Amino acid sequence: MDPLTSIALYGTSDDISTVIVDGNLLKHDKKLTTINKREALINAQGRVEEIIERFFTNHPEQRKNWEKKTNRN
Repeated sequence: MDPLTSIALYGTSDDISTVIVDGNLLKHDKKLTTINKREALINAQGRVEEIIERFFTNHPEQRKNWEKKTNRN
């Protein structure tokens, strides 16, 4: 297998140490430079909560099971 195919099929984000796009350094020493991780995680958690609520709006019978399994009341 050629090296490019190997990278495409088996590579992970950890294999990339530096990313430059249009002259902007987006990743350096395997760390993202343009994203606030804490803010991104908080936003993602908010979206997850919205998705869960929407699910229970559409499937109210499932709420009790979920609350029991996650110790929520």
